[in-house]
Amino acid sequence: PAGTPRLTYIYTSGSWVHGDNRKDIVTDSSPLTNPATLVRWRPALEQAVVSSSVLNGIVIRPALVYGGSASILASLYGAAAGGKVRWAGVPGGRYATVHYDDLADLYLRAAEKAQIVGGVVFDAANGQTESVDDLLEKLVVVSGAQGPYEYTRPSNPFEEAVASTTLIRPYLARTLLGWEPRKAGLVDRLETWYAAWMASAPEASEKVNWQKKIFCKNAQ
Repeated sequence: PAGTPRLTYIYTSGSWVHGDNRKDIVTDSSPLTNPATLVRWRPALEQAVVSSSVLNGIVIRPALVYGGSASILASLYGAAAGGKVRWAGVPGGRYATVHYDDLADLYLRAAEKAQIVGGVVFDAANGQTESVDDLLEKLVVVSGAQGPYEYTRPSNPFEEAVASTTLIRPYLARTLLGWEPRKAGLVDRLETWYAAWMASAPEASEKVNWQKKIFCKNAQ
């Protein structure tokens, strides 16, 4: 009926739409001129959502998610639990990150104020990016893996996206929704996030126990 609010639809995109750029800072409203190959189709879908005449569309672009089962980082933690930290990329990269609890809070705030923020695109990221070198170096220590860590050459679109650097300074979620990430950073509390991943993945604990047996046997 006329005057009825449109149905709210929140689409989850991702920060890879900003592409790989180690020099320029980007924000929620920056033009998407070089999205990662893996997600090259997403900008058009984002625009379709926020410009819809049928839906009250909102877009949220999570950065690299950490905490809990670790999302994309689970494969990195798995490599570390297996005894060696290897990751696609080159030295000097930086990640925009967000804890999954803070991300959930953003979705809640967007849903609660949907009729006010319809048509808006939000970058969901902490205020500061984090060094990938620091992440890998600390993971060697936290996991007990054999150092040093190693970078591998990206061999597919997913690894190219993982290797990308995006210097995000989001502002719309803070300005319009009062959203403020509260969890500790990825590197600062890596031992906590690694333990959370192990607790969420039974096979991870088995792999670590097996690795410890191998190391102990070799040390005899």
